[in-house]
Amino acid sequence: MIITFLYRSAVWLLSGLLAACSTVPASTVYNRSLSFDTRIYVGDVPLDVVVFDTPEERERGLMYVEDMPEGKGALFVFPEEQMVNFWMKNMQFAMDILFFDGSGRLRHRVNNIRPCTSVSGCTSVKVGGVAYVLESKWGYLPDKIKGGYLKPPY
Repeated sequence: MIITFLYRSAVWLLSGLLAACSTVPASTVYNRSLSFDTRIYVGDVPLDVVVFDTPEERERGLMYVEDMPEGKGALFVFPEEQMVNFWMKNMQFAMDILFFDGSGRLRHRVNNIRPCTSVSGCTSVKVGGVAYVLESKWGYLPDKIKGGYLKPPY
């Protein structure tokens, strides 16, 4: 019992110290800008996106980005179809999230998912068989998509 208490106390203390030693000041993170330099199509709708295709980029995604212009988005590219889990932690605006398989077929969509500040208070969306995830500012894509297929840049 005492060992468990000491272990939990040490983990808690270490977690606090690591959080306090973060090398990225909050002001820098909130001023993060993105380059929407890749053109994709969802059905016949063009969208300029930033591509997140490494594990680090996919993990950070759009966290701390203040706003996204209409007609822009973020494309998360996975190396193969897999189970993915998305939430809106540290986001600043509501979004629509579309999940596509490896052939570009729309598998699932979530409209108007709201930001949150902690994982425990976030809505989590888990979808299997996904190779691409597209995030766009809430309200832009749903009414424009007729086909439901993604034409990725690769």
